[in-house]
Amino acid sequence: MRQFLIFLSFFISSFFANLALAETSGPHISVEKIEIDDTISIPAGAEVNFLGIIDVTLSVVESGRLATFTYGDRIYNADAALFYKAIRNAKFSVAPLRAFDAGNSASICSALIDQSLGTLEFREDTYARYFEITHNGQIVDGYSISRPTDIYSWRDRNSEFCISGLDYSKLYDVTLRPGLTAGRNGFVTDLDKPITSVVKTPDVTPSIKLDSAKTILSNSENAVIPIEYVNLYEIEVTLYRVDLASLPSYTSVLQNLDGRDIKTLENFWADKIAKKTINIESRLNEHQTINLNFSDVVAPNTSGLFVATFDSPQLDTSYRENRPTQWFSISDASVQIFKGLNTTDVFIKSFQSAEHIANASITVLAKNNRTLFDGTTDASGRIQISNTLISGTGGFAPEFIIVTSKEAGTSILKVASLDEKPRFLNGGEIKNKATDVYLTSDRETYRAGDSVNVFGVTRELNLDPIIDRELYLKLIDRNDDAIAMADIVSDQNGAFAWHFELKPNTMLGRYKLQIESIDETILAQHTISVEDFVPLTINPKLEIQNSIWALGEIQEMSLSAEYYSGGAASGLKGEISTFVRTTNKFQGQQFADFTFGNSPDVTVTAIGDVYAETLDKDGQLTATLVSDYQADPSRLYEVLIDGTVFDVGGRSNKTSEIIPLETVSAYVGVRPRFDNYVVEGIAPSFDVVNIDRSGAAVELSGIQYSVNRIYYRYNWTYDGGWRWNRIRVDDEVVASGVITDDILTLKNPLNWGRHEIVITNANGFTTLREFYVGWGSDAKPASEPEELVLSYSDGTLRGEAGFAGNLSVLIADEDINSVQTISVQKGSFAIPVNVDDASEPGVHLLASLIRPIETGSEHLPQISLGKVWIPTVGSNRELGLSIDVAERIDSATPVSVRLKSNNTTGSAVVFIVDEGIHALTKYENENLNHHYLSERALNYGIMTNFGELISQDLALSTFRVGGDGDMLSSSAAVDKSEFFKTIAYASPLLKIENGVASFTFPETLEWEGQLRVVAFAVDQTGFGFAETNSTVQDPVSLDVSMPRFITPSDTIIGKMNVRWNSHEGPVEIFTKIGAEETSTKINQPTSDNYELAFPLKANAVGDIPIQIEVATRDHVYTRNYTLVSRQVSYPITELQSVKLDKQNWLGFGSVLVQPFNAKSVDLNVPGSEISASLTTSLGLNLNQAVSELNRYPYGCVEQVSSKARGLIAYSDVRGLTQETSDRIQIAIEKLLAKQKYSGAFGYWDRNSAVYERFQPYALDTLKQLLPYAKDKNRVIASINSGLEYLYRTQFDKSETELYALGLLAKSGFEVTSRARYAIDQSFAKIKSASFNASISPYRFSQSLDDLTLAYWVAAQFNDTKRMMQLSEKARLIYNQIAEEQVSVKKSEGAWFSVNESSSVYGLYAKSAKDNAHLLTDLNEVEIAPIFKTILSNTHEYLAKIQYRSTERTAKLVKLQNYQKRSLGGTKVTIDDQDYQLDDSGSLPVTLDQLKWGFELSHDASLPLYLNVKSTGQRRGLSLLNNGYQVQKFWYDRNGNEVDISSGILPAKQGDLFTVVVEIDRTQSGHGSDLLITDLLPAGFEIENATLADPTIDGMPLEFEQGMQASYTASMDDRFIGHFDNRWKSGSFGFVRYSVRASYETDAIIPDAVVEEMYAPEINGRSSIVASQVTAK
Repeated sequence: MRQFLIFLSFFISSFFANLALAETSGPHISVEKIEIDDTISIPAGAEVNFLGIIDVTLSVVESGRLATFTYGDRIYNADAALFYKAIRNAKFSVAPLRAFDAGNSASICSALIDQSLGTLEFREDTYARYFEITHNGQIVDGYSISRPTDIYSWRDRNSEFCISGLDYSKLYDVTLRPGLTAGRNGFVTDLDKPITSVVKTPDVTPSIKLDSAKTILSNSENAVIPIEYVNLYEIEVTLYRVDLASLPSYTSVLQNLDGRDIKTLENFWADKIAKKTINIESRLNEHQTINLNFSDVVAPNTSGLFVATFDSPQLDTSYRENRPTQWFSISDASVQIFKGLNTTDVFIKSFQSAEHIANASITVLAKNNRTLFDGTTDASGRIQISNTLISGTGGFAPEFIIVTSKEAGTSILKVASLDEKPRFLNGGEIKNKATDVYLTSDRETYRAGDSVNVFGVTRELNLDPIIDRELYLKLIDRNDDAIAMADIVSDQNGAFAWHFELKPNTMLGRYKLQIESIDETILAQHTISVEDFVPLTINPKLEIQNSIWALGEIQEMSLSAEYYSGGAASGLKGEISTFVRTTNKFQGQQFADFTFGNSPDVTVTAIGDVYAETLDKDGQLTATLVSDYQADPSRLYEVLIDGTVFDVGGRSNKTSEIIPLETVSAYVGVRPRFDNYVVEGIAPSFDVVNIDRSGAAVELSGIQYSVNRIYYRYNWTYDGGWRWNRIRVDDEVVASGVITDDILTLKNPLNWGRHEIVITNANGFTTLREFYVGWGSDAKPASEPEELVLSYSDGTLRGEAGFAGNLSVLIADEDINSVQTISVQKGSFAIPVNVDDASEPGVHLLASLIRPIETGSEHLPQISLGKVWIPTVGSNRELGLSIDVAERIDSATPVSVRLKSNNTTGSAVVFIVDEGIHALTKYENENLNHHYLSERALNYGIMTNFGELISQDLALSTFRVGGDGDMLSSSAAVDKSEFFKTIAYASPLLKIENGVASFTFPETLEWEGQLRVVAFAVDQTGFGFAETNSTVQDPVSLDVSMPRFITPSDTIIGKMNVRWNSHEGPVEIFTKIGAEETSTKINQPTSDNYELAFPLKANAVGDIPIQIEVATRDHVYTRNYTLVSRQVSYPITELQSVKLDKQNWLGFGSVLVQPFNAKSVDLNVPGSEISASLTTSLGLNLNQAVSELNRYPYGCVEQVSSKARGLIAYSDVRGLTQETSDRIQIAIEKLLAKQKYSGAFGYWDRNSAVYERFQPYALDTLKQLLPYAKDKNRVIASINSGLEYLYRTQFDKSETELYALGLLAKSGFEVTSRARYAIDQSFAKIKSASFNASISPYRFSQSLDDLTLAYWVAAQFNDTKRMMQLSEKARLIYNQIAEEQVSVKKSEGAWFSVNESSSVYGLYAKSAKDNAHLLTDLNEVEIAPIFKTILSNTHEYLAKIQYRSTERTAKLVKLQNYQKRSLGGTKVTIDDQDYQLDDSGSLPVTLDQLKWGFELSHDASLPLYLNVKSTGQRRGLSLLNNGYQVQKFWYDRNGNEVDISSGILPAKQGDLFTVVVEIDRTQSGHGSDLLITDLLPAGFEIENATLADPTIDGMPLEFEQGMQASYTASMDDRFIGHFDNRWKSGSFGFVRYSVRASYETDAIIPDAVVEEMYAPEINGRSSIVASQVTAK
């Protein structure tokens, strides 16, 4: 027919003039894909140009009307019914409709296009009303119209419409009616005329579905496998048999196979035993099921693993696409595996009879094909395996368990994990070590400098105390480095106590307290955090009338508050604010792992009103609102309610409640029955729930699902490192159906890639969850048992059997102790079980019920498991501990605590902690009794092959087969104010004698509040835990509220509130702020409250002492604080110099130094710092350089190494002090903690990436540190490990390879040949290059660097020949460098910037900035003259430049120490004042002398330079761009940008803001390791608040599009962050945080500062503005 049509096309085109046209010609649109011939097709929605239509017989085309048309540059013929006439709209058109199989129905998608604007976005949510769908002239209903979920970019989100729910194989007219509003880029337009398109929906996609998750046939005589198919007419089946010996080596076992896999299978791993093509009946679009019977080719009792692959011409699968695949074995052997603490028990029973199978062979194979275990079951079908045999890792991890029985056949279990168990068996205290350690701390959160108090108990699992056991207690940071460690020993009751003192510069973040045994096994962990917190002083409480809010109802709320020191917080300001946000989680643990709705993140969708009032006399306020929120029916919502009470100064004390919002009557949720990824070849399973908003179950009816494979377009850009964003461009439905059970198991495995499951309930609530198939998969087969609910009382185990079968009852503690098996009928059962001999604190009864499996019943439940905990705790285990402490005391009274126990002896510890600290994190110490005496977790891994039986239905048609074929810690070192008071104490380990222990804590003196008193007690047998509260309140309470810091440029208001409690009469208030004193006498007011404001103003940078006293007639109550006055903005540094001539022949060398004027630093602002030195060359001296190394003490391997080198150099000059020695030991520990087992050093820690350039540098540093190490053997071992790593590693960079070889040669390794080859390669590269005066200084400097490094390496094995060659080449290159031209001559005594010195440019070309420092290790005679010159130049260059990385500064220190141009003893006179310099050359010049100028003379015989380094606030307010443009934006709580163009941020006390800092790199080239420091304005505080996302013109900012900070921290006075990406010109990134304007203030908003860690000269600063915060 195709040949005929092609001939007819030619005939018509030749004689077209004679055609009788039946219809006008012109543009037409194809309604479906049209196949012209084997190579040519016209897609659906394509436009063709009709030449004419003629009538033909129905044998030619189905409609009898043949169209002739042009498409492209050719003429074709086709049925005219496959086209519709294109109706032109001058302004609008519709993109070609794309029709596709959406799984349960057909869908079509398209887009509306404006001829001038392009693709349009729908601008109204009512767009669906403008669509009309008809079929054969009849209006169609039952469909849905939506914007597609497959486009995530906000720019395209509304651009395309999709129509779902259409029938397959039908022709539809789709009409867009006038009035539809659409737009693009701010332009809005309305559709003026209707547009109609025609499209035919596709047939159901041909497919074969198998229940591939099931892999066992229990009867070889009836080896029947069902398959489901649609739109297929023939199926090709191929059957293979895989030998069991091949299992560990064949990597595609139990996976779907593609064409390549099948070919490999045939060639190497399997025997093909059958192949057959089956012709089948197929009705269009109807899913049909048949049986395939393999009994003819599978012999009875055949061992081995079989795999059947399926194909069909209609599937049209490519060579690389997976074929439907069914793996199976013939087996009647069911397997149950229970892995205990020490032993794994395996039970083998018959599937068909449920009886034990004796003499079954059990083999455990490792991934490396080793046999880990081989054994035979006993008469009860049981075998025990020691866990030491099957607990290997890597290649020794178990992969297959093979069970073989002569009578029962072969069962094969692929092991994903032997440590997993069904979720319903979870619960209880986990005990997975033989030593059980209880570990706790006095609180969860600390400030840097605080004491961390620790208490612990050690026990055997049988509760016996572990006495005199040596343990390690470690404090572990975020990089898994131990920053503190102690050896502890448990006492006679197994108890221990300790405390760590946090250093003042401890970095903020999460930490772990960790108990380890002496073999470094981790026995217990406890998490704490270090934060810049402020304790609450007021206890706010929210009361919400309704626990669930429904839409459109009146809701009532109240906020109440009391001081922790007692008394209602009357007269303070309070507010209640509400936020509606999406979520995908239900509250509570029951549904913690389930996903609900289609919102992937928590997003604020509505900002409610703020209800702000003054609290009444009882400290309360109430608010009423109507919950009339807009809600998407497929999203889950909750209402966040914040209740905030502001103290007298304005600091917030906040509490929050989350209220579920009910928007529909039922919510469907899904939970994968795998952890992260799905194994290819295993059909995944999901738990499904349908519940109301309270969590109550709703009937599982009318619930549909589909599984889509989804495709993204990844837009990759190299922006200093690869970055991407993704746009979802397509999906295909790979599974669909109806859910009737709470466990959904897909019938077929899924192919590799990203998928999503979409579930919709009868209410239209849709839940979506993405998951991934392949890559690190950990899905488990769909064989998880049913839950068997049990109870135990009076020696009897009771339960409800869901089916008749054999019930095995296992008594289990650490391992299975005994087993008893009985038959039970369906229904209730009661079995006597004796547990009298069970150990304390209890045992589990683990019950396993299995039923015999009959053919056709495989789909029914096959196994049920259940557990019940039976406590066996003796009466002596609970000590009956009580606390006797005063309910209320004053601050001058010591806190006496008396413990009472019903046991006469024991050990105890008491914590007393400010309840205001606990209120921040809701921290609770775990009850000792709960830890040791409560139900324990079932410490078993459980695995079975139940549920893997292939379901059979013999009533189906059957076809037989066969018969025919330490970062950012610098910021942590910032000075901190003591602006609040708090209490946290711990007693030592106390002895209980005669049932009593007592301890008296010191009086709280300057603190009032509520103490939480927590007591722990243990003796040889029992445990005690108790807690209570004690309130500290004075007759007169003094509430003081001050900001966290101030600056000299700001004025801020602090406040105090005096409350009369038991005191009556007047008081006198004294204040002393710095040197200013006030005194006020106050009569007792009727309200018993008196508020007093005091302005805080600093004249300088530093600590400001503040003293407040309230005197009554018989007592004085005192508060002492220290408030830090910080520089207004982040300091900037500048270096200037004056040249001083040497003394003349008369012995005089005097110069009048002109007034100093810093260009970048404003020295008039308080806090500016200067340091002066005399040197023989321009630039910093040793002291100034070492101080720079302390400026950025980050935690990376380079920074730690560089700081350590500075300490060594400093100690060489100044001597080794105890402080320097301690700091060196810390550096050693940090380096050792970064070393991997391979010997390499991780960048941040031993678990992070290895940067090859720092490997020799770090190891060289460790070698230099060795003489200072206390534990030299440990350091030597580390050095040897590092040297071995260098020896066996071939580095990519030639300079790294040379440095490594030089270190190895220096350490005695024989690497002469390798080193010579590397030197010659480096020399050859330089030798071939041409050098002249016109090339760049970088080329000169890089070549001299390479030659210097090669020279140093050659010197390590005394290769004089190469040393001479290298020095001669260096001399020749050096002589090519153009001499610098002195452009400006400095007048005598005039200051000039070192960077303005003409010598800097020339020195760069003549220096070896990366490697010259290595030459300092050589003897003087070994250094050739040219390299001595280069060494000197490098020293001078590094000293002169304004910005240096820590690595460069460390090298400068090394060079300075080597040069030793000491001016010690030089006599200097400044304005007639005589001085004698020490070795450092430091000079005592005052700021006034610098401002006005001074006379300086010296007696040195060399010319000198006076160098002044100034540090302080920068001049000017505008942004500074030295490679980065930094802009700071402020947004209000509703996400709107605040206009600060006037230079002022206006605010009221209590206002919340989101601060956004945008960073754009403007400099060419690449940079990395970007740091941001954003200082807060005084009176503002960072707060973790819920605010609307910042928007621009109503669209949310896309923060994820830019670079993301790898680390951030919120501190008292600043926000800091670190980006570890690589940046290039055009790269950008954001940070954001929320702040509250807490105090009345007129303050400067400092600039945000960014700089590169390794190139600090590349930096940027935002502009500086002001803020005005007024009282609310």
